[in-house]
Amino acid sequence: MEKDLALAGFSYSFVSSESKSLIKELRSFLKKQDQKRDLRNIFYQTDVNIQSKNIALDDYESLAILLWNRVLQKVVSRKLYK
Repeated sequence: MEKDLALAGFSYSFVSSESKSLIKELRSFLKKQDQKRDLRNIFYQTDVNIQSKNIALDDYESLAILLWNRVLQKVVSRKLYK
């Protein structure tokens, strides 16, 4: 995720190592950055369709989950097809 954020023009290092904490941490990052910058580069870089977010969740939490799911999907694909 840190690499994808860097490629999208953002700089961030995650502190957490547990999934729920990582989601909360990314949610906070997205919320903070959205007030300053446009987040579209992050979603473009990770190839995430923001229209598929879960409307039952908070917007930033839903987007954080989508981003982490996509990163996991890319890692699994690389491992399977290497």
